[in-house]
Amino acid sequence: MSTAMQVSALANQISDESLSLRITLDIPQLYTAHGVTQKHHSRGLGALASLAEVREFIAGVHLWRKGQNKKGRRQSHYGDLNSYFYGNESVKSEFLSEIYLLFNDGLARNMVLEINSGNEDMLSIISDLRGVGFTFV
Repeated sequence: MSTAMQVSALANQISDESLSLRITLDIPQLYTAHGVTQKHHSRGLGALASLAEVREFIAGVHLWRKGQNKKGRRQSHYGDLNSYFYGNESVKSEFLSEIYLLFNDGLARNMVLEINSGNEDMLSIISDLRGVGFTFV
């Protein structure tokens, strides 16, 4: 399951069957499924916004980045939000605002940051998230 429609369908099934299951949303996978590119970054924002009606079923957020490794290739789980959005501060800001809007509902969620490029990149992502209002407990 990768698209917002698939996540919503699963959440609705969980609700209909009164299951105690919850979903961990893999944001980069969602972006890939919706064909988000530098030119079409709004596709990701729309996908995130469409999940607002089922957000109470999202108990975790999996966030990883794709950045340039030491050999110059783009590599998953490498880099921070700046490298993921190719240094475009406007696009990064829109993304951060949209995920904050989606998850600013008073529910605590698990944040799974999968970064293999080092603490500096991890701390950069945490700083970006805190900058828009996320808190970590």
